[in-house]
Amino acid sequence: MMEKSSNSVKRVQWLDVAKFFGIFAIYLGHFADAAGWGHYFVFAFHVPLFFFISGCTEALNQDGILVSLYKKIKNIFIPYVVFAIAVIIVHTINTNAAQDTVKEYLLSAVQGAIRLQFFAGSLWFLTCLFVVSIVFTLIKKMKYKILILGVSLFFYTIAETYFNGDPMGIFNVDSAMYYLIYYALGYLLFEKIDLLLSHKGFFSRSVLILGGGYSIFYTIALFFGNDLLHNLSSIPFLDFYLPVIKPCIVILVVFIVSYICQNVKLFNTLGRETLYLCGSEFLIKTFVPVTASILGLSVTFPTPLATYIYTFLLLLLAHKTLVPFEKRIITYIQVRLPKPKS
Repeated sequence: MMEKSSNSVKRVQWLDVAKFFGIFAIYLGHFADAAGWGHYFVFAFHVPLFFFISGCTEALNQDGILVSLYKKIKNIFIPYVVFAIAVIIVHTINTNAAQDTVKEYLLSAVQGAIRLQFFAGSLWFLTCLFVVSIVFTLIKKMKYKILILGVSLFFYTIAETYFNGDPMGIFNVDSAMYYLIYYALGYLLFEKIDLLLSHKGFFSRSVLILGGGYSIFYTIALFFGNDLLHNLSSIPFLDFYLPVIKPCIVILVVFIVSYICQNVKLFNTLGRETLYLCGSEFLIKTFVPVTASILGLSVTFPTPLATYIYTFLLLLLAHKTLVPFEKRIITYIQVRLPKPKS
């Protein structure tokens, strides 16, 4: 089901719900062992999921190159700058950071919040997505889809071969080369997936039941630490690209569940705000414990279930408090950004 948002961009309800599940996985995964099995499980797919979804959204984009680049700057880079400044201010005050330390924070932000090197762990995704989306704006102009897939696989091969270590690329360029393949797959497969989920025909239902059934079984096993495709890693050549295949299986399950839940209004609402929720993660995870300590309380996680509930409450709290304020600031800047000449 598609609808038009206020800025006339088509939205797909089940994709918005998939974004909600994705941001929930991001928040949950950063609680590490407190999330129990969930910690290891979400790290198997949550980042590929977001790039895949972004590729699906790109399939709905009919803008030219110049307009597309303008929108990437407006809708990804500008929010990143605002979030980076906000987390640096809050973290500096909260930790009473020295002047030299603040300079290091600013330098890290200018470099694009390199993955695993910036204290606000989620912001690397925004700069990485910015690079991926810009590169793909050029790649998708290729005439044949097989070339788009081939170029994306080439970048993945380079990243996996030469950068399979500590992230180090400015604006996460090395990570962008790795995750570009998921963006490309989302772009290439979106229409087929949407048709498969919505079509009532016998063939579509058979494929969905068989493929979805195995995917669900694989995903449940993976949640409990059992990778049913592990033995395939011994097959030459296949072992190199198996890390791409595994997340896609879980992504299919997320899409199936999202399609079933597409009319859940709260999931839709939170899913539409994933960019703001991503930028708010460090802030809300700082404000809540600090506020609790003022009240003489402490935030603890006696069980993984408690972590799941706390994660959902954090998303709701960020949606109600931080996101409206962030939207006003970011929108204020966006509307003043010079538009490209047609």
